[in-house]
Amino acid sequence: RSYFDRLIALSDQSGMNFSNFFAQTSLFQDIDVIPDHVEKIPLMSMHAAKGLEFPVVFIAGCEDTIIPFSEFDRQDEDHINEERRLFYVALTRAQNLLYCTYSNTRRLFGKKHLQTISRFLQDVENKLKIKDTSLTKKFSKKNVAIYTQPCLL
Repeated sequence: RSYFDRLIALSDQSGMNFSNFFAQTSLFQDIDVIPDHVEKIPLMSMHAAKGLEFPVVFIAGCEDTIIPFSEFDRQDEDHINEERRLFYVALTRAQNLLYCTYSNTRRLFGKKHLQTISRFLQDVENKLKIKDTSLTKKFSKKNVAIYTQPCLL
């Protein structure tokens, strides 16, 4: 039996017609099978987070070349504006707490690179940012800075 035939049989067993069954299953995600009382952390791209909100949001890699992503040194204004818009969408997904992290150094392709904080994170008003040094102390190299913020955005 083909996979298609198996899907037809499953739609028959579900009591739904073929169209409704496929419409329902196409919206189904792995996280949908985890009960609400179980603690879970969804991991997703900024694109996938559009329209969703979470009590706590972590945005890792808030460094130039990562956010905004520098695709072969692509720095045209349209690209940067789209990346900025996407970053602000990610920022506004947080309901209560927002953590934006960056590293001062990063190993890429076996070489150590000095990183600079993302220009997008620098553009966020200072009164909205709290640099949390208590978390930084947990790292022996102290090359990670973490901004935390009760969400005011």
